[in-house]
Amino acid sequence: MWKGDEVQISQESDQLVIQVKDNHLKFRKGEDFTKKIILAYHDNPLKAYVLEKKSNFNYKVKETLDKSSSSKFSARSIKNYVDGKSDVYIISSHLYSQSNNVVAYLNTSRLQDYLSRSTNICIRGILLNTFTMSYVYICFIEGESVMLFQHEPRVLFVSNKKRKMLNNITDFLLPQSKDDVQVFDDIVFKDFKITNELVQKLSLLETVKEMREMLKRELLMSVV
Repeated sequence: MWKGDEVQISQESDQLVIQVKDNHLKFRKGEDFTKKIILAYHDNPLKAYVLEKKSNFNYKVKETLDKSSSSKFSARSIKNYVDGKSDVYIISSHLYSQSNNVVAYLNTSRLQDYLSRSTNICIRGILLNTFTMSYVYICFIEGESVMLFQHEPRVLFVSNKKRKMLNNITDFLLPQSKDDVQVFDDIVFKDFKITNELVQKLSLLETVKEMREMLKRELLMSVV
């Protein structure tokens, strides 16, 4: 499919995979097909699609993204989003939430690469002021690293085998967050998982600093 092509989705279908032309498109579980913007992808080769609503269950292709050139991070992140591994996705250097609102501007390809490869789960919203809510995400690459992200990266814990990652990541951490980069022995990450229980515990905390301390304890406890 290409930009401008139309997609008709059966009103009777609640399947995750829907036949459209010659492609089997996969949509996020529980997707609201009445939204203005929805996302989909198909494999072999990976192509991701941003679909814009024209009328009920009738969409047109707004963007087609694949693994080539600069769109590879977007394609990969949309696949993670549709597969339920992420609550955010990347398009044109912007990070979007499930409600299609901009969460952050990603000013380096290294940051886009990291987020497009990680599992990104929303922990909670924190009020910055009377009018602004900022959401905190936990971003996890299994066996390698875990990050707390709020507008920009705030905390990073990384395994020793991926220590070289620090050379690429510390330059996009907030200046006040430089002390929140720590290297742990590889064994700390071996059995560590992001569970619903951990996300629930983190969601009860008021600040990123408190979340950092709990996350550090959980990482170290995983080897006890």
